Amino acid sequence: MDHSKLFGRKTILTVTKKELSFKTSRYLKCIFQKEPFCSVDYDEISPMVTIIVKSNDIWLTNFCLQALHKHTIGIKFEILVVDSPSFTYRKKQYLKIKNKFKLISFKKERFYSESYNLAAQQAKGNYLCFLDTAILVKENWLLPAIDIFKNDSSVGIVALNKVNLDGHVLNQAFNFDFGILNSHSVELINHLIDSFENAHFVVSKSVFNKVNGFSLRWDPIFFECVDFAFKVNKMGLNTAVSDQSLAVELVEVSNLLKNKNENYYITNKDIFLKSFKNQGYQNLNFEYYNEPAILKKNKTMGFYTPFDMLPAGGERFFLNIMKSVSSEYNIILFFDELYSYNRVCEVCILLNIKPFFLKIDNIANINIYDLDCYWEMGNKSLPMNPGYGKKNIYICQFPYLMHSYEIQDRKNHLSNYKAIFVYSEYVKKHLINALLLLDNNFNKIYILNPSFGNKKNNEFVSKDFSSLQFISVGRFFRSGHCKNHHIIVNFFINFISKYPFIKAELHIVGSLINNDDSIDYYNEVKKAATGYPIFLYPNADEKTLDDLYRQSNIYIHAAGYGLDESAHPEKMEHFGITVVEAMSYGLIPIVYHAGGPSEIINKSMVGFTYKDQDQWDQICLSVVNNKDNFLSLNLKAIEKSKNYSDDQFDEHLNALLKEIN
Repeated sequence: MDHSKLFGRKTILTVTKKELSFKTSRYLKCIFQKEPFCSVDYDEISPMVTIIVKSNDIWLTNFCLQALHKHTIGIKFEILVVDSPSFTYRKKQYLKIKNKFKLISFKKERFYSESYNLAAQQAKGNYLCFLDTAILVKENWLLPAIDIFKNDSSVGIVALNKVNLDGHVLNQAFNFDFGILNSHSVELINHLIDSFENAHFVVSKSVFNKVNGFSLRWDPIFFECVDFAFKVNKMGLNTAVSDQSLAVELVEVSNLLKNKNENYYITNKDIFLKSFKNQGYQNLNFEYYNEPAILKKNKTMGFYTPFDMLPAGGERFFLNIMKSVSSEYNIILFFDELYSYNRVCEVCILLNIKPFFLKIDNIANINIYDLDCYWEMGNKSLPMNPGYGKKNIYICQFPYLMHSYEIQDRKNHLSNYKAIFVYSEYVKKHLINALLLLDNNFNKIYILNPSFGNKKNNEFVSKDFSSLQFISVGRFFRSGHCKNHHIIVNFFINFISKYPFIKAELHIVGSLINNDDSIDYYNEVKKAATGYPIFLYPNADEKTLDDLYRQSNIYIHAAGYGLDESAHPEKMEHFGITVVEAMSYGLIPIVYHAGGPSEIINKSMVGFTYKDQDQWDQICLSVVNNKDNFLSLNLKAIEKSKNYSDDQFDEHLNALLKEIN
């Protein structure tokens, strides 16, 4: 059975015995030891180094572990093997491996970046060594690498000296000065990052934490190592190769992974080069709070989300509530399966939220905590859990259709809740209707509009409407309430074709999560935009987005376009925080007439709504033909956006909590 299909992905992060060539298989059989060997330096209590192995295959993992135990000499170490997704039959197979190691398993696929981050949190060593099962270390490989750190404080990363099965040294980019890449050709940069991507290296745990570990941007695979090295380099630390730290890389395994996931490799490489070109690495902020919080306060709030930890609107709302109450309460964030502190901190940074101290745990452990208040976020009319706090609050993003078994399981849960929070009048209207259909008259439903943050740009930037600079911001994905970037591209192309005398550009910014649906959709939009003044910015950094907002004058939103709201209310935008964010820069929003964005326009009296291409065209023409009249809207847009700032959010939240109490 192809277990990758269980997760809705074509991603294949495993290489099986049957796929290997005769040459590689023969090499492995020659080094195989029937009798298990355990190094005398293996120490799970107080190791100097924690070796973290992301398992590609149990059979290959066995060889990797044998080599580690046989050839790691003169230094205390432990081994953590990460297996995800993990199933019962796989765990039983790991138990058959006789060499000592600790297995860390997850039911969900955590990919390379998050697998390494989660293992690093459990590591007891002062140094971390990151490997996968394509690496077979040679005799006395580790101690020389650690000696480099001890003898040279300017070194941040030490890479292994890798050879292939024939003994030829593989290309290494680790000893290159990343700081001068700007002066080199694209071909050289391509060569360097290709060499670097298969890197296996050692880093101190303190440096790992300071750069916040591996980034989520590169899930599921490729470029997490290159990105990590750039972050370390930006700290002012060098990279080095330990010539004596020899290791055989099964290049065939690495190539098989690349061939199986070529789509991800191409996309991530494109994103990486754009990030480098836009100097995204010049503006890194290393002030993270990625250490576990100690519960010091007298009161505790617990927050549970069943969703993946991604830089999206729902997560921004949830995290903003936590940040707002974190000065008064201990914060515990619960997941069905753990995410790392590194991941949560990075999501905060990407959402323009200053990270705060919190504890992370599995929802299965929630009963060990004494919670003064429990929050749950969901996409159904009724909460998933009965509530675990002295007070319980449910956040309903939108009341999606419930199956009969869900209704039966949850029918009594809401009686334990003090309130339901929703994003907008739009969501509240549909939630009330959904509850009435369930014969539930719960009426303690409160609207808490999301916030866009307190922007640093206090100065007013006057907009020039002699040309149209469109911008649209939203995640690249097809399902759910798709942001309809493809519709916006088509509208724009039709508009400039009808009115070639109008100078116009379209800029589309959005996070791109590496699953097949999102990658395919992004590539469709990219293909449609080719040849026109349309520019895409997947996973843009904060500075790039800030610059684009300042340069643009019109914001476009199209979620829900072409659908009947009464038939598909869930596919409309539930609020539309990017509309407000654009207004904070003085942009004029033009949004589809249904859902949350139209509610924002009607309340603020800034911007326009449209139903079809003709209305969209006429609004754009009116902006060009009456540009002097639109200049006054800049200031009004900025002023109205202040109603959705972080300060207003905190004030409104505190007032609602007092009312509930």
